[in-house]
Amino acid sequence: HSSVNMPVHVVHGRQPGPTLLVSAAVHGDEINGVEIVNGWNEAYYGEFSGGSGEGDKPIVVSYASSPAAEVIFAAPPTGMGSLTDAIASRIVELGVTTRIGRAVDRIQAVDGGVDLDGERFDAVVLATPARVSARLLETSAPTAASALASIEAAGVIMVTLAVPAGSLPPSCSDLSGYLVPKSRQRSVTAVSFASSKWAHLRPADGSQILRVSLGRDGLDMDDLDDDDTQTRVIDEVSLHLGCDVAPTATRITRWPGAFPQYRPHHGALVASIEGSLPQTIVAAGASLHGIGVPSCVASGRRAARTVLERLGLGHPPNGDPVRP
Repeated sequence: HSSVNMPVHVVHGRQPGPTLLVSAAVHGDEINGVEIVNGWNEAYYGEFSGGSGEGDKPIVVSYASSPAAEVIFAAPPTGMGSLTDAIASRIVELGVTTRIGRAVDRIQAVDGGVDLDGERFDAVVLATPARVSARLLETSAPTAASALASIEAAGVIMVTLAVPAGSLPPSCSDLSGYLVPKSRQRSVTAVSFASSKWAHLRPADGSQILRVSLGRDGLDMDDLDDDDTQTRVIDEVSLHLGCDVAPTATRITRWPGAFPQYRPHHGALVASIEGSLPQTIVAAGASLHGIGVPSCVASGRRAARTVLERLGLGHPPNGDPVRP
């Protein structure tokens, strides 16, 4: 059994009232759970209480953390791109025609179908980012296009570092990574010890792989050049860990506008988008139904089921039901 550290923070309001318990990260979801709890704390101190630290209602915040457990993290050994490669290969085997690298400028709903740049189809699934879907739907679904255009997105920069064996503090050896509290963030928001999380990323020479995230909603890093990005990463991670980080190799990957930001009432916004689309056009993807591979897969299945039902099929041509 691993020891578990569970600090509990009790915040008292000025007046008596209902008590709210926020508990997170006790079942393996340390990254999302702790960030959500931190958000509650910041919202309470910075928004609900006007920055005074004394809100009208009490809030109880409970954290829990434990050593990294490798079973929590799963990924294909050949990289996440192998998922889409496998899907592409499979649909070709099933007789599906694929067109890659071809731009679409206009989508127009027509009687009983959809016109894509002069070609007619029975239905279309839009799995593009909200800003792209909005542009494509300006003519055929202006209400949906306007709502899609209102969905904001944040960009991030991912920096992958290879550092020599033994160069990080021993305390990092059994950790999966860490989040930088917003109150202390400069450019780096999170660091993942990738070679501790995934065995297939552990170099034979014992060196370690770190993945460092820069930027978030409200902290735009798109204008940083590669040299400045690398300098900031090395300086800040060295400060966090209390050692001199000296990478032997570096890779910088940019994801501008890749992370949709779900504002309050996002569910109602999505419902209005889906309700204002023509019956032959279905929207799917991270901008609407959740970030991450599982959420995107579920969104795609939902879109496929909707299209098949509207076309009067109810199931795929091979007879297998579309799973939820």
